[in-house]
Amino acid sequence: MFGSDVLEIAIGVIFFYLVVSIACTSINEGISTVLNQRGRNLFNGIKNLLNDPEFTGLAQQVYHHGLVDGITQDKGADRIRRRPSYIASKTFSLALLDVLGSQGVVRAAGNDLLLKAEQADDLARAKAGTSDAASAKAAADNAMKALQDAATQAVSAYNAAKNATPSDDQVTANAEKTVNAATAAVKIMIARRAAIDFASNPKDAKLAATASSSLEDALSAGRDLAKLVPQSLDNIEAAIQGLPDGHTKESLLVLVDKAKREGSDVLSQIEGFKTSIETWFNDAMDRVTGWYKRWTQIVVLCISIVLVTILNVDSLMIIQRLTSDKDFRSEILANASKAVEPARSSNSSSTGGSGQTGNTSTASNGSTSSNTATAPNANAALNINSASDTGHVTNLNSNVSGQTANSNATGGHIANINGANGKKADGGTSENENSNSSDAALQKQLADLRKNIVPYTNPLGWTNNASDPRAFPWRRHTDNGDENVFGDPKFLNSLLLKLLGLAMSIAAASLGAPFWFDALSTFINIRGAGLKPGGAK
Repeated sequence: MFGSDVLEIAIGVIFFYLVVSIACTSINEGISTVLNQRGRNLFNGIKNLLNDPEFTGLAQQVYHHGLVDGITQDKGADRIRRRPSYIASKTFSLALLDVLGSQGVVRAAGNDLLLKAEQADDLARAKAGTSDAASAKAAADNAMKALQDAATQAVSAYNAAKNATPSDDQVTANAEKTVNAATAAVKIMIARRAAIDFASNPKDAKLAATASSSLEDALSAGRDLAKLVPQSLDNIEAAIQGLPDGHTKESLLVLVDKAKREGSDVLSQIEGFKTSIETWFNDAMDRVTGWYKRWTQIVVLCISIVLVTILNVDSLMIIQRLTSDKDFRSEILANASKAVEPARSSNSSSTGGSGQTGNTSTASNGSTSSNTATAPNANAALNINSASDTGHVTNLNSNVSGQTANSNATGGHIANINGANGKKADGGTSENENSNSSDAALQKQLADLRKNIVPYTNPLGWTNNASDPRAFPWRRHTDNGDENVFGDPKFLNSLLLKLLGLAMSIAAASLGAPFWFDALSTFINIRGAGLKPGGAK
């Protein structure tokens, strides 16, 4: 039948793969947490989505918005804050709508000076380091001064309209709009320059704080202006038109057009635009998740190479040990059953069971024991305490080759060997007491026996003991002791088998712990099912 031994060996190998995979996954999670890899991937994904590779425009404005900035980990006033690893699509869409709406209402007011100041700033940045850098910077400063002068003049005009006698409410209202628009334009330029300064030195916490506060001032001024004008997608569209050419501008314009066609009024149009942004963001984050998965696969593969090599997790060696040592195999099966017990208990309780699972295992000597357990740790460590580890060869008569008792023991020692000094088992004197040839034969038999009962418990790791299967492939046990075998033709075969066993373990560990946990659960369930009632034996 589907041999019980074969199934048990398969379970044992899968359990070893699961343990190594859990270790690799845990190390990978630690590395990812230290490097904030999820936050980095999200950051790069949003920069790509908003077409802001230098982090000076829309992406920085979203990150410095209060909705996103509020979920950023604060590491102190003098340290740059840790970017979030996750941003909800609703949070992103609300922040983006606020940024676009606050800036769009200023641009929709027809403030040409803001556009000229932005263009002059962009030209100054492009000319930096060239012979025209000084003149370009002077032009940018002049454009900024013109914008500030316009704001000052707007304030004077508003004060004059408000204090005029008789006062004209319409004139005063228009003057207030002009003041708010001019003031918001100046603050937008200040926030823009602060963002550029921070992007040039992203490790400076003070520049980050300045960029965040200046953006908040600009958004607040834009919101004040928005209270005085009707809300519509036209304001948002005006802000989108001011974005750099690229996929972000094109995508947002398409979403605006879709919202206008599907919405019957202003509120439904804005709500439809918001929903479209959430879908757009979620689709982009699916690609970002793919970036993280590829990074994880590479890191787990590198970790598995290092871990498997250091621990000598040789699949072929493990299979050989499980095949030859039934006691060891029984211990591995017990640990494997404990590892999947929580899942089995959960499945039992979900179908009306008691949440406990009876686990019956058959030892190598044919005895059967029943064990009922309740949800132990799923990440149970490798715990091997085979009874054979404490076995002893306590009395070995002179006829060593005829003794087979305890030959399968994996631990212990040869405590007393009668006849090695010429004594019979009954205490008499051997006839071959002075025979050198008999002593030589006895020593060879003892060496063969030691090779069969090499004392090791842990199936992993490296050793210089050439009689141990865990030995380095260039070590070999001979009649003259342990020797290096670099010149031996068998060395290449031994090395290739070792590399094959390690490569199998590396490939298996790189598949991840969830894969092997599911596989182990499946094999444990198959083993526990047994034969159908009345079936052939």
